[in-house]
Parts: sequence; structure tokens; C-alpha cells
Amino acid sequence: MGYERDGDVYVYDLGQKKETRLTSDATPTAYNGHFDWVYEEEFGQAQAWNWSPDGRHIAYWRLDESAEPVVQFSDFSGHHPDWAQIRIPQPGDSNPR
Repeated sequence: MGYERDGDVYVYDLGQKKETRLTSDATPTAYNGHFDWVYEEEFGQAQAWNWSPDGRHIAYWRLDESAEPVVQFSDFSGHHPDWAQIRIPQPGDSNPR
């Protein structure tokens, strides 16, 4: 089985009960195996990896959103306000590479 965790791609051999990390170059702005919100919305899926038809290989997307501007969202619905900062391109900004 395969999965993405913390921006890196892994496979797990159920027979041997062994995890293998396939990538190790994730950063806070560049990651493997999952889409950011733009591509997730456009492609209709969050998983950015898939097995080859014979199940021997994995193909995955690597996204780098470092060029996107940081936008702050405010949430005043709770007792105390909360703020989240995420990278979201506005019209004219670059999209993730």
C-alpha cells in the first residue's frame, strides 16, 4: 500500500510489515504526493500519486508553492479569534510549480 505523510511518499509492505520512504525532500512549501488546494479543487482529488497498472511503480506529483503569496484568514467564530496563514495565488500571481 502507498501513502503520503508530511509531504513525502511511502509504501508499506503488508507481508513484511515494513515501511519504505520513497522521498525525503519535503519542505514547508514543497511536497510530494498531495495537491495544494488549487489543484485539489481543479482535479477533484487530494492524492497526487498513483500506482502503475502492474503495481510495480508509483508516479507522483511534486509541488512547490514557495512563489505563492501568503494570505491570512481570520476566524472569529469561537470565544477567541484564530488566524491561519496559507499560500493562495490571486489572479495574476504564479501557481504552484
